[in-house]
Amino acid sequence: MRITIFLLSFISVLAGAKTFAQQNYWQQQLRYEISVALDDKENELTGKMTLQYRNNSPDTLFHLWFHVWPNAFKNDRTAFSEERLRNGSTDFYFSKDADRGYINQLDFRSGDESLETEDDSLHIDVIRVILSAPLLPGAEVKISTPFHVKLPYTFSGIGHDRFHSYLAANWYPKVAVYDSKGWHPSPYLESVSPYEEFADYNVKITLPRNYVVAASGDLQNADEIAWLKGRTKAPEREKLPVKKNKNSFGKPKVVYKEIASDPETKTLTYVSSNTTSFVFAADKNFIVKSESINNESKTMTAWVFYKTKKFCCEDLSSFTELLYALKNSDKILPAIPFNNVSLVEGRTGKLPLVSPGLIAADVRDKSLSQSHLVHKMIIGSVINVNGKDEPWIADGLVEYFDRGSDGTADKSYQQIFSSDNIQDALLAKAFTQKKDQPLSTTYDRLTQQNKELIPNIRGAAWFNAVRVLLTPAEFDKRLARFLKDHVSKHAASGELENIFSTNIENAIPDSGEAKPKRRFAVLYKPEKWDSVPVTYIAPSAGYNTSDGLMAGLMIHNYGLPFERFRYFVSPLYGLRSRGINGLADLGYTIFPGTKIQSIRFGAGFAKFSTRSSKDSTGERINAGFAKFTPSVRLDFRNRSTQSSVEKWLEWKTYIIGETGFNYNLGSGGEYYPAKSGIQYRYLNQLTFSISDQRVLYPYDAS
Repeated sequence: MRITIFLLSFISVLAGAKTFAQQNYWQQQLRYEISVALDDKENELTGKMTLQYRNNSPDTLFHLWFHVWPNAFKNDRTAFSEERLRNGSTDFYFSKDADRGYINQLDFRSGDESLETEDDSLHIDVIRVILSAPLLPGAEVKISTPFHVKLPYTFSGIGHDRFHSYLAANWYPKVAVYDSKGWHPSPYLESVSPYEEFADYNVKITLPRNYVVAASGDLQNADEIAWLKGRTKAPEREKLPVKKNKNSFGKPKVVYKEIASDPETKTLTYVSSNTTSFVFAADKNFIVKSESINNESKTMTAWVFYKTKKFCCEDLSSFTELLYALKNSDKILPAIPFNNVSLVEGRTGKLPLVSPGLIAADVRDKSLSQSHLVHKMIIGSVINVNGKDEPWIADGLVEYFDRGSDGTADKSYQQIFSSDNIQDALLAKAFTQKKDQPLSTTYDRLTQQNKELIPNIRGAAWFNAVRVLLTPAEFDKRLARFLKDHVSKHAASGELENIFSTNIENAIPDSGEAKPKRRFAVLYKPEKWDSVPVTYIAPSAGYNTSDGLMAGLMIHNYGLPFERFRYFVSPLYGLRSRGINGLADLGYTIFPGTKIQSIRFGAGFAKFSTRSSKDSTGERINAGFAKFTPSVRLDFRNRSTQSSVEKWLEWKTYIIGETGFNYNLGSGGEYYPAKSGIQYRYLNQLTFSISDQRVLYPYDAS
């Protein structure tokens, strides 16, 4: 009895501790007041930021970390620049100084007291501000600073183009997240969903009067709202004379004179609450269209700011898709809390810009999906996940909802995640080659290939597999509760474990055997991917002087899904030699998963004619070679997952059989060729190769 009472008490303590931890979730409370002016002659922002920071944590704070992300574009030694190079892009690395940007003139103060700042030892876009006095739990501090931003050319999210079109994201000093795990200062990275504090914003933007502005938040100027709703066409622009190119048959391209900026300015005020950032775009050529949407009990206004009809008004246009996505977003997802959602046409860099209430995208992006962008906005802005430490949660959820929106939500993960999808097949290939990584891998530890596969595809597969395991109805109920509970809060894998590990065994069908215990595991991977061997057949042709024109077939299985046994066979019939020639290569690969990445056992074959003539009877005879090449190749695993170096060692034996001509004297005193016997020889080759096909200074040595 005592043991029973003790166990029940112990379980009660654990349950109480778990409930206590959930009820005592805390989050810092922030309020930004920002005034900023745009100088479109110098492409600069000048402003002042005041931050009201309330410490809701149980810890005493002695400093605040700030992101000053415009400095990511200051030189070619930033984390952003390195990321671009790893992705194979050199546009920023080789950009001119005039096209780069930075933030300066910072002077952090608390009241009249100047605060000391410390630069981060690695990243110039992160700084630490030392508080003048310890910030106790429950206490508040007000910090202000002027700032000046030299806007870069729009490489990623912030900047301008050649026609004075502006996009401003991450443009002001932004305090980093402080949560139960401590501070999370991080440099700006293009491919990482930023981890940001929720805050209230009051922002005033001053700029020339004839600029059209789109911004996250609610515009407070009634006259400006009326002006925007009447902006149904672009302002008239003067055509410039263009000389016709004598060497061109087409009409000369129409060039318009740039619209001069109005000498008068206007100041626009925006407010927003519980959002992770404030973003705005400005352009003198924007056309505006809007439509009200009734979403549940809330009325929302959808806006589009565009310059081309293709972006806005054609069938299946971006705005039409946005309206559909906003009206028909998955019922599991929490309702969009924003009063206004804006879609902006403009240059954004490599990826569309998705922020609270504002999506900016390039019309040239053919893969643009408004449904995907709305899912990304809800999951990234309404709830917020640490994209650097746990990228799979947000990316996996977005991919899961993207796939569910096409009617596949009730299918099993084997049906949805199959070799029919190129990314799924690539992930299956990574599994086979033992190049996959756990879902729990942080972004900076993922290989370049897995950055595109593990968080998105494997994460979505995990959510769908748990859905099948729990039953769709139970999974949807739990996921909806998780998302609703985390509106305007940070989410982490620990909460997902609490949501999905409860009674998860009950969803396993009873097979009459003992049920295995299952729990949440971010190491999940599908046990079986659909993999049907495919043989590809295509016509093949070749030519040499002895065989003449050759025609045949190319038969292989070099495709996806990846097969351990791979073959290539190409029989060719020589129209001149009237013989069968061709090439073949067979190989079987194993993946030890240790210091050796893979071992391939291969065999190659080739047969062609090298000489052709006529014998004494006038018949064509041919001499040539047949080559057989067995081989073993070892590819070595890199110590660092970020390394792009390839190292391999290969042993290959060339076994060659050759025939030639013997010349005999004929009765007429002429010499005639006769085919000789086969002569064999062999050659052994040991090769070590090291290469790095990086975008800067690639090398390859053997």
